Amino acid sequence: MRATALRSLGAVVIALTLLAAAQSRRPAAAQPPNLLTNPGFEAGYHRQDSIPELGVPNEWRLHYLDGQSFPGVPAGYVAYRPESVVWYIQDAPVEERSLFFLDGNYTLKVFKPWAPLYAALSQDVGGLQPGAVYEWNANVFVDVIDHYDSSGKKVPPSNEPEAVMLRLGVSSWGATWRDESRISYTPWWTAGNTRPFHQTYLALRQLFTASSSRVTVWVEMASKFAYVNNGFFMDAFSLRLVNPPTPDAASSTPTAAGPTPTPTTQAASPTPTATPISATASPTATVVVTPTATPTSAFTAAPTTASSPTPAASATPGYTLYTIRSGDTLYRIASRYGLTTAELAAYNGITNTWRIYAGQAIKIPAATGSVAAPASQVAPTAASSQRTYVVRPGDTLFRIALNHGLTTAQLAAANAIADPRKIYAGQVLVIP
Repeated sequence: MRATALRSLGAVVIALTLLAAAQSRRPAAAQPPNLLTNPGFEAGYHRQDSIPELGVPNEWRLHYLDGQSFPGVPAGYVAYRPESVVWYIQDAPVEERSLFFLDGNYTLKVFKPWAPLYAALSQDVGGLQPGAVYEWNANVFVDVIDHYDSSGKKVPPSNEPEAVMLRLGVSSWGATWRDESRISYTPWWTAGNTRPFHQTYLALRQLFTASSSRVTVWVEMASKFAYVNNGFFMDAFSLRLVNPPTPDAASSTPTAAGPTPTPTTQAASPTPTATPISATASPTATVVVTPTATPTSAFTAAPTTASSPTPAASATPGYTLYTIRSGDTLYRIASRYGLTTAELAAYNGITNTWRIYAGQAIKIPAATGSVAAPASQVAPTAASSQRTYVVRPGDTLFRIALNHGLTTAQLAAANAIADPRKIYAGQVLVIP
């Protein structure tokens, strides 16, 4: 009797095990296909407009301001053409791979040191169902650096919550960048409405109803100040169907041919939010951000096309600036300028010679073989009542002027500075 009961119990256990195994083998619900081409930037890149500094993923277009200002930029400053690189994971320091790479072997970085930046990435997409609801998802890592602390750690901006901005947009094909009459934008994500914002990936999401089978998706990034570096990493984008068109929409009478209407966005949260995502997990968009009406934009100027090249960095007293590129090492840069790695590291206060990154600006001693710290500039002749200020690492002329109740133009004029972007640590300024 007991043996029979044990055999029956064993049969039940085996049956339950087989049932569980069968259930575990059931395929998960299929995710709608990603309608973007080259969404994770694994399918190669090109030099946009034959510009060496613009490595742009295939099937994508980079837009930018060059030599122009935009609302919120301090007087005397303009945005310049950024650089962009499709970065290979093996070229990245091991400790940064989990930060900047979400999937695959490549990530995109758009950056500009020491100048404001306003840029966008776009792609024309086809194959949508008119009347259907779609989700446009872009993952962006904000790598804007105000200065480095004494240990070399990045310090993001802390007292300008609206200085760095991100937003998404959707339009019909043929829309011009920044044309808010044709592009349906989300509100801006900033440090003022999104916590955390800096030094993390943000999952930005926009829901919209397609009005035709073809749309253009946009992701915009802007920084109003000339920080040590304005950088943005991007990876693992997607555009997926959320809800198919309703029967009424599918059977509606076609309208006469004419301009393609702008896709309409869904009801929105009043304040934009974004969810930080882990680089070690598959990114998922968890927050819907769409405008309830046409958002009030900080940038409403008419669309423009910028073609003037970025001026080459000119020499500053004691040294010149070199912007590190993908694949550079401190050893290679030092060798190129007749220095040792230790000399170049000491000159720039670099404690870990392996921790440099594409877009970082470092100082090269102007005199070959001379590695002494940059000499302080002699202060202009002034009355003894005038105050002076010694420029520190991470300072900008705008910040110094602001701290002393001046405009950038006033401080630049008092010190005969032609380019407000070009000041250096150790320089002595007269405070009028």
